[in-house]
Amino acid sequence: MRDLLTRFPEKGAILMRMAERFLRGPSELSDAQREILFAYGSALNECEFCLTSHKYTASQLGVDEAAFDALLVSIDDAPIEEKLKPLLRYVQKLTRTPHRMDAADADAVRSAGWSEDALFDAVCICGFSNLMNRVVDAVGIEGTEEEHRESGQRLASIGYDATMARAIATSPDSA
Repeated sequence: MRDLLTRFPEKGAILMRMAERFLRGPSELSDAQREILFAYGSALNECEFCLTSHKYTASQLGVDEAAFDALLVSIDDAPIEEKLKPLLRYVQKLTRTPHRMDAADADAVRSAGWSEDALFDAVCICGFSNLMNRVVDAVGIEGTEEEHRESGQRLASIGYDATMARAIATSPDSA
C-alpha cells in the first residue's frame, strides 16, 4: 500500500483523507465499529488485503478477532453487540444487491436506535470500502501477516492521515 501511496501521492492523499474522515472523523459510531463495517464489506467483496488489515485494526481497537471471524459466518450468531447487527445487514445488502435497497432497510437501522447520521456514516463506509477493495485488487496489493498486524497497530494508533504522511516521508523518492 505504501508503494501505491508514494507512486500516486495526490490521489493517495485523497484516499487517505477519505479514510480518515469516514473511519476516524466525528461519528456516533466508534472507531472500532467503523473498522468492523469496513472489514465486513471487504470480506463480502473477497478483498483479502482490506479484510485482513481492517480486521487487525479493529482488533487493536478492542474487537475480539474470534468474534469477527464468527461474524463472517453469521451476523445473527456472532458474539458482537446486537445494536451493530442491523448496520451489518444493511452493509451486506448494500454491497451485494444495492439495487434492492428500500426504506425498510433504513427503518431497520433506525429501529435499532441509530440516527440518520450513523446510517449515512455506514453508507459512506460501505461505499468507500467498495472503492478501496477495487483499487487494492486492481493493482494487486498483497501483504504478509506481519505487515497486516503492523498496519493494524499503526492505523489504530495514528490514523490514516498520519499514515499517508509517514508513507511519503519514508519513500525512497523523498530522500
